Amino acid sequence: MWEGRPHSPLWRKLVVSVVLAVTVVGILFIPLVFIPKPTRYRITRKRLIIEHGYFSKSSNEIRIQDIRNINLVGKSLLYGTATLKFDVAGSDGAEIVFRDILVPEQIRDLIRELQ
Repeated sequence: MWEGRPHSPLWRKLVVSVVLAVTVVGILFIPLVFIPKPTRYRITRKRLIIEHGYFSKSSNEIRIQDIRNINLVGKSLLYGTATLKFDVAGSDGAEIVFRDILVPEQIRDLIRELQ
């Protein structure tokens, strides 16, 4: 005798769509704001290389032969990590920093061997 559909106002559909869109965008992009850029350290036979970034990468590299001093700073007893600071010859106090390294003594020794 009667046939029909439930009445759902257009504004309700619009509100649900906007809330869903904001939620999806937040889930995808908010972590990029709060999570630090990934950093990768590489040691080759001739260079130390640091790369930063998600989409656009930036990098910094120095020749191993230009390293004059290696400082091991703040070894954590809890995590076993430390920071390695490399002083570079010919640069006004500039240094390269490897942060939160698990085996800092081994890295320092490796670089000394490569020199």
